[in-house]
Amino acid sequence: TRQTLNSSSRKESAPQVLLPEEEKMIVEETKSNGQTVIEEKSLVDTVYALRDEVQELRQDNKKMKKSLEEEQRARKDLEKLVRKVLKNMNDPAWDETNL
Repeated sequence: TRQTLNSSSRKESAPQVLLPEEEKMIVEETKSNGQTVIEEKSLVDTVYALRDEVQELRQDNKKMKKSLEEEQRARKDLEKLVRKVLKNMNDPAWDETNL
């Protein structure tokens, strides 16, 4: 039997209260060695683990941005150097001793 919102048994039942420390969920986690582990964790533990993971990802993102900026600067410097060398190679006064 299906109950509707207007049924009497629904009105009599107390609202469900969730206690985060007691609520459990199954979590699939990949360890640093690459092994996948499935375990039961509380919602609180899961939230803290996710918070830590987000923090790590933010730090990784910062490092990658910095690395990208360094790579872009190095590429521009290399392009300038290559243009300069090519320009000098086209110069009639240039010879291999200029290397």
